[in-house]
Amino acid sequence: MKTYMFEGKTKEAAIELALEELKISEEDLIINNITEKSGLLKKSVEIEVLNINEIITFIKETISKITKLMNAESNLEVRRRDNSISVTIFSDNNSILIGKNGKNVAALQLIIRQMVNTKLKEHLSIVIDVGNYK
Repeated sequence: MKTYMFEGKTKEAAIELALEELKISEEDLIINNITEKSGLLKKSVEIEVLNINEIITFIKETISKITKLMNAESNLEVRRRDNSISVTIFSDNNSILIGKNGKNVAALQLIIRQMVNTKLKEHLSIVIDVGNYK
C-alpha cells in the first residue's frame, strides 16, 4: 500500500490531479489526510490519498502468504462496497483456517484490519470468512 501526496489550490483541484495521475475513478480513491497551507500570498491544499485497489491487492497477498504458511491451499474471493471489504477464503482445509471456536479466522481478521487501518485515517471495514472449497 502506497500513499500519494497531491497539492492544489483547492481540495477539488488536488483530487482532480490525483485522479488524472493515478488514472482511477473517484470511488477508487481514499482521501486520507487534508492539510491546508496558507502563506502570505498563496493558499494551497495538500491531500494524502490511497488507491483502494492497491489495498485489496495487499490484503489478498497477505492472506495468501499466511494461509500458505498454515499449509492450507486457498482461493480468495473479494467483494467491495463503499467503505467495506469482504474476503471469503475457500480452502480444502477449513478446520485449520477456522481454528477452535473460530479463533484462527478471528485472529487473521484482526491482523489484516490492523495492518490496513494503521495507514488510514478513517477505518475500513474488513470481514474475513471461510467458505467451502469450490
